[in-house]
Amino acid sequence: MKNQIVSINHQLTYRKYEGDSHATFRITLTKGKNTRIIPMTNRLRKVLLDLKKDYKYFHTEETVDGMSGFLFCTMRGSLQVTSMFNSDLKALVNEYNKTAEYPIDEISSYTLRHTGCTRNAEAGMDLRVLQYLMGHKSMRLTTLIYNHVQMQRAKNAVLRIETQKVQSM
Repeated sequence: MKNQIVSINHQLTYRKYEGDSHATFRITLTKGKNTRIIPMTNRLRKVLLDLKKDYKYFHTEETVDGMSGFLFCTMRGSLQVTSMFNSDLKALVNEYNKTAEYPIDEISSYTLRHTGCTRNAEAGMDLRVLQYLMGHKSMRLTTLIYNHVQMQRAKNAVLRIETQKVQSM
């Protein structure tokens, strides 16, 4: 926390592994098997500190492969899994759409990741930095799948270049 970085070096998975009779939690290497050191924004730091402060209310005593102290737990104190998180998002969207003038489509953890990547690209984040933050081995994946170009984004990029040329004259 004091260095304001997040080290992504493992992940919590929940599935039925070979030899198991039912799904279990395990700590595994990340999909890319690399460690990424991600700079933490002040906003993220505050969110994580708030989670830690509320830890006494929503936590689990579970230990998975020697690790404990998980921040992302359900209100019942069990470990949060992606499918449950996606189910919660679906319920929120359904509730919102009951009275919404402009209903929204389904949202998932993947949608949030996808949107975050696209918005960072739209804000002008260097694509190599974006590739690193997303944990992609290939720039192709970052640009083709996650990085959508809308007309407004194209206009903004052209105007930014034009403005830079005028200012340098």
